[in-house]
Amino acid sequence: MIKGEVFSSLKESTSMKRPSFQFYPGDYRANTKLRRCSWAAKGVWFDIICLFHDSDEYGILRWSTEEIALAIGCSIELILELVNKGVLKGSDNKKEKVSFSTSLSQKNSPPISVKLISDQDTPLWYSSRMVRDEYIRGKRASNGFKSENNPNVPRKKGIEKDTFSPSTQDTFSPSPSYSIFNIPLKEKKEEKVKKEKRKESSFDLTNLELPDWLPDETWKTWVDHRKSIKKPLTLHASKLGISKLERYKQQGFDPIDILETSIANGYQGFFNTTGNKSNQIHNFKESKYEQRRKTVEALFTPISDPGTQGNTYDGIFSPTTED
Repeated sequence: MIKGEVFSSLKESTSMKRPSFQFYPGDYRANTKLRRCSWAAKGVWFDIICLFHDSDEYGILRWSTEEIALAIGCSIELILELVNKGVLKGSDNKKEKVSFSTSLSQKNSPPISVKLISDQDTPLWYSSRMVRDEYIRGKRASNGFKSENNPNVPRKKGIEKDTFSPSTQDTFSPSPSYSIFNIPLKEKKEEKVKKEKRKESSFDLTNLELPDWLPDETWKTWVDHRKSIKKPLTLHASKLGISKLERYKQQGFDPIDILETSIANGYQGFFNTTGNKSNQIHNFKESKYEQRRKTVEALFTPISDPGTQGNTYDGIFSPTTED
């Protein structure tokens, strides 16, 4: 570990208060020093973290233990418990100086030692994690402008990583990785479908080549009907519909009558309502019903006996006789 720069977070006050801070539940539960504290002390520690966050010097309080206890509303014994267990770091002894150093790893360089609090007067209490994170945040913010010219930094969609100086703009030639030549396959397919739909929508379906048996006026009425129900025809659907009418014609049905029936009933397609199976089943059930009705009527209709004067048969009952 080599000696690094000296940085005091006390010299930089936060000009704009942040409404929240990052909390790491795993680190909170894994802190062995905090696990040795009582439940009451753990609750007090969380309130102290909030005070560190609201402080002008992020992660640092220049208060005595009595002032901290008064601000939280707890006993001073709970504050001292956190100090004795090493959770709350710092001192309020005026004869002491407070310092804090940490080591930071680098991507392509050996780790460096950074002194974040350098021999500060007391009283001073701090959270090592919050002071360290604030230092890293400040460094990243100050060096953020360097990422503008770094092609490896992620960009938002639509912003290219390729960079070039103004002097090379005239001679710049796009590489295969350039976005114009690297359009995803899915986007290409979607664009192709959109073009086909625009082509179909621009085609006048009333000028479609129709068979001899289909009048132009009737077909135009069908096209207008589909538009009125907000289901406009496409070129492909028109060809399928004409083919279906052709099959009905070959089966002996009148295609013009089927088309006009669809328009009158507000249908989206063509349906044969005169010779389908549902009507055949319906007629069959009606005929069975008629047969049963006639049978019952025949059984209960009074008839005269030609061999017996004055006697009649009431359906299936025996003839009545007088004693």
